Amino acid sequence: MDFKSMGKLLLFFHFTAAADVSEFHHLKLFEGNAISPWNHGNGRSGNLQSAEPPTPPQCVTPRGPCACQTNQGLIDLSPIDSKDGSKPYFNNVSSSDSANTYKYNPCTAINTEACKGAAICRCYSEWYCIAIGEHSSAQFKTDVATRKLTISYPARGFYESVVTLTCDEEQEGTLTVDSSFNPYKFTLKSKYACPSNPADGDLEASGGLEQT
Repeated sequence: MDFKSMGKLLLFFHFTAAADVSEFHHLKLFEGNAISPWNHGNGRSGNLQSAEPPTPPQCVTPRGPCACQTNQGLIDLSPIDSKDGSKPYFNNVSSSDSANTYKYNPCTAINTEACKGAAICRCYSEWYCIAIGEHSSAQFKTDVATRKLTISYPARGFYESVVTLTCDEEQEGTLTVDSSFNPYKFTLKSKYACPSNPADGDLEASGGLEQT
């Protein structure tokens, strides 16, 4: 090999090595400035920051069995309550896992031939129902898993019904049966399950979340 050919060969290795170094430098620079949806574009790896989830609703001051001042505002179910207990607002609600039907009145006690003095009744027929939830024992709680407000209705020391409140601005009020086994579970979707006004001073519930 003559000197001219050797020079070309050395020049080739020089540029190849320089290109490799440049590519490695740009790769490390790209890795060091990778932007992910969790770091809010801070341009630094190793500092991934997830956004804090919104604070779930928590009952601060109960106002009877169907209303509560929460940390997000007032929730009041009285517009979807029948003041005539013989005609519950939610009447003969069917379920997918049972042939039984349910009655629910958020504020006023149910007063039918087969069900008297209850918030929620399970009916086996038009003439035979049992109370599975009572207004006098209603408790507002926050479900940690769903991050939603619930109303728990124990009854007779054995039965319990839990109604999960779901804010839906498009719904006047719909009740679905989630479980026909004790504890009975329901979902109430309604615009009245949404806080009706901003919380004053960002009220905080005492004692934190109460797990259900």
